[in-house]
Amino acid sequence: VDFENIKTVRFKTALPMVGDIAAGEPFRGFDIENLQNAHDDLQWIEVPEKYCNDRSFIVRTAGDSMEPTLMKGDYLVCEYHRHRQENNSLVIMGDFSVLSAGEVAIKRISESESHWIFKSDNPSYDDILLEKEYDDQYPILGIVLYNLTRAECCR
Repeated sequence: VDFENIKTVRFKTALPMVGDIAAGEPFRGFDIENLQNAHDDLQWIEVPEKYCNDRSFIVRTAGDSMEPTLMKGDYLVCEYHRHRQENNSLVIMGDFSVLSAGEVAIKRISESESHWIFKSDNPSYDDILLEKEYDDQYPILGIVLYNLTRAECCR
């Protein structure tokens, strides 16, 4: 989106590209700033209007753990959420444990009585298990709504 038009289309027909996110082993470096104050110098990408709101943003996948569903380099429309999601939903998981604090990745969520389970679509990757020890540390940062690269829904 052209710089002059950003103010008129932001969160209406364009969303900010906030960075790369793991689709493999979780890594640090993904940061969702206050989206309403997203800088005009961010890359803004046109998105179907139905996916635009003030909690939505775009990330690019970096890894192959979600293949064949998501390919390395796919641009994904995500929405910031911190509440429970249905099993098998594509989510941005956040590992806030002491050892990994701040690592994030795109995975499918499910749960057992004692753990959050994050699965890859690529069978070469092991599940990631996070203990449900701390209820205030719900490990979801967002949901994946739409794959812009393939023009298809992800939910």
